[in-house]
Amino acid sequence: MSQTTQNHEQVRLAILGCGDCGGVHAEQINGTPVAQATPKQHVSLNPIAMAKRVAKTILGRRDPMPVVAESIEPMAEAKVVAAVDIDPERAHAFADRFGIKDVYQNYQAVLDRDDIDAVIICTPPSLHATMAIDAANAGKHVFCEKPLSTNSDDGKRMVQAAEDAGVVLQVGYVLRFSDERGGMRDVIQQGKIGRPVFYRELWNLTAGPPPRWVLDDEIGRGTIWENSHILDFLRYTFGEPTAVHAIGGQYKPEQTTAIDTFGVLMTFAQGDQALFTDSYALRGFGWKNHGHRQNLFQIDVAGPQGSVQYPDINLNQTMVVTRLGNGEPIETTHDWVSDWGANGYREEMAHFVDCVRHGTPSRAPGSEGLRTLELCELIRELAIASSATPASTNSLEQKPEQKPEQKIEPQTEPRSEPHNQAA
Repeated sequence: MSQTTQNHEQVRLAILGCGDCGGVHAEQINGTPVAQATPKQHVSLNPIAMAKRVAKTILGRRDPMPVVAESIEPMAEAKVVAAVDIDPERAHAFADRFGIKDVYQNYQAVLDRDDIDAVIICTPPSLHATMAIDAANAGKHVFCEKPLSTNSDDGKRMVQAAEDAGVVLQVGYVLRFSDERGGMRDVIQQGKIGRPVFYRELWNLTAGPPPRWVLDDEIGRGTIWENSHILDFLRYTFGEPTAVHAIGGQYKPEQTTAIDTFGVLMTFAQGDQALFTDSYALRGFGWKNHGHRQNLFQIDVAGPQGSVQYPDINLNQTMVVTRLGNGEPIETTHDWVSDWGANGYREEMAHFVDCVRHGTPSRAPGSEGLRTLELCELIRELAIASSATPASTNSLEQKPEQKPEQKIEPQTEPRSEPHNQAA
């Protein structure tokens, strides 16, 4: 625990980057100001309603950061006291919304403050390394939104800086804190449908996130980095892959520089296999365009003794677990409240605060973010090798002389620790 944390009861934080993502985290900590509710709105602290609203904000199923009916209760153990953004108008609006007193345009200002314990980095990935390393060197704990960085060399420097400074470095892989994903992980790891399994997750065509920089190869690195949530969840569930095969390319009609479409097939030490694919190839930018599909993604897990499917036959937000036995198959249904986890964002932030307060290890440490980042790099390299897109039509690096498949030695055994359910 840092010296500054011991000087006051609450963990005091600064948010670097006042966009939608920063707003989600600020709201988890400082809560939703009741003054923003209209007289007709009912203030509710229901975590399920809260999760649905956060998911809609993140996925763009409604206007970003709207005034909403449900309100989130402030954390007693933490408070966001400063906001940083290069756009002063956005920073002040952000601070007004979440009751944040101090606003800066240069993040060094918060690193110089002895009364700030930690920073939450919500900037484009190309800025993560510099900010995180500077923060660690200043003795600040760091919550860094995913991905850890744009490249593993910077990621290694981030992890080393945090270790040298003795501060927490947690990466924003929220699916590690998701009740829904945790339930699916439990079904697999506890062998309820047998092992090994074949896991398949297909994300439908979308236009992708609103910021254009996500598909800039230098700044955001594209779809592989942006939805590395799933790659991290697969590692969290099955351990490190022993073989990886990937394809992908650039198919978006707008001029962009990063891979927007890819598919990856991985094999794991216990014989499990996983297939994951995603694409931001539809025209324009913004989550509201997901073509002619009603659902955003679907998951199938096939095991020798049963299966898991999401959504259900009517595309309801329900996970169906089918277990085979000597008699009729036994089916159980489980509500899928949010694509990112019922109370997942609240749980991951509460966990970070707890790690800062008590010096306990994080469930999403920088070292795990680094391993996921290294997997992203491998997938990108293999996808470039497989791409039929002529090099003259995009700015990706020259295709490496290798087949789009690579076997890698596992460095850790598959994880089997029980899932810690969110509150």
